[in-house]
Amino acid sequence: MTPSERRVARTLLETYPTAGLESLPQLAEGAGVTGPTVLRFVRKIGFEGYPDFQRSLRREVQARTEGLPSLYRTKGGIQADEVLRLSHEAFTTALDATLASSSLDRDLSDVVAVLCDPKRHLWFVGGRFSQLVASYLWLQMRFLRPGCALVGEAPERRRLDGLEIERRDVLCLFDYRRYQQDTVAVGAAAADRGAVVVVFTDPWLSPAVEHARHVLISHADSSSPFDSLLGAFALTEVIAAKAVAFREALQPAFKEYQRRIVENAQALAEGLKGAGLRLVSGGTDNHLMLVDLRPKKLTGKIAEEALGRAGITVNKNMIPWDPEKPMTTSGVRVGTPALTSRGMGAREMSLVASLIGRVLDAPADEAAVAKVRGEVRELCSHFPMYEDRQ
Repeated sequence: MTPSERRVARTLLETYPTAGLESLPQLAEGAGVTGPTVLRFVRKIGFEGYPDFQRSLRREVQARTEGLPSLYRTKGGIQADEVLRLSHEAFTTALDATLASSSLDRDLSDVVAVLCDPKRHLWFVGGRFSQLVASYLWLQMRFLRPGCALVGEAPERRRLDGLEIERRDVLCLFDYRRYQQDTVAVGAAAADRGAVVVVFTDPWLSPAVEHARHVLISHADSSSPFDSLLGAFALTEVIAAKAVAFREALQPAFKEYQRRIVENAQALAEGLKGAGLRLVSGGTDNHLMLVDLRPKKLTGKIAEEALGRAGITVNKNMIPWDPEKPMTTSGVRVGTPALTSRGMGAREMSLVASLIGRVLDAPADEAAVAKVRGEVRELCSHFPMYEDRQ
């Protein structure tokens, strides 16, 4: 955006949403810009013109302030035989919109990272209904780490618990339409003390977002007069799943596993070069390598299929400046995480490289492929995927 357009944005945010409900000349005068600048701004943020922008803003204001009586008038007359269909449509819409929210792209990984930081104490708070979601995430995180606390529901308990939140703590605050002032107040107090405030809210945004470092949005579509918390609960499930993965990644055993994956990849790379194959990068510093098959006069498609018949799974992959089509390719991609997970080491990588080389030397020789397949089966029998099933 140009400096003038940024002035329009600042003016809108300073008195949002009131400034946007003024006439175009009034907004332009308040921002110290021309009318065409305001028009360019609203078009850049996705509106056809100023009237379209104001219609959207009025709908937002109405949605934020819509109370139960109004919602009852619009949603309370559903026929009994329509409830299941309309609920299915509403819940599907809410879940799809929640999981596709841009707030997840921006903030989700950062939120999970602070929740998994063992040096931070975690607090959870919600409103009349959203306390249920706060309690649910609190229970999930308690299984994964110590230092989790639920802010009480009673006003006096909230004030006392709020005083205990310290700098570097994390407050997960849940607040949805018909926002609750004492919930917002806990967020403001936590932010003042230097805590990281994560606000879980709806598309209309709780006032608590003013104190938030991170904001995660869930949609509340429902067929009843009551907003649904289905999207909010789904969001906690996503967070818990990522937290489990983060927790595993923080364990010393995972670090050792990663070290062995790279060690095995380097051993496999040397073995493949010893079998007469060319690696695009000459070697590897991570878990995989890209093999250039042109010296063997093979395509990635032929190599993938031949190795598959031998019980060795690789993926055809394009190489830099590949002369072949994307579905044919001149290379294959080979990695070591699966082999490492089964317990194989550098010695087995040398054997696997030899087996790959033998198949690629004669990909059309079914007898040779079958012989390799038998050796692959024998090797895997010594490294079962599930030891308790042997």
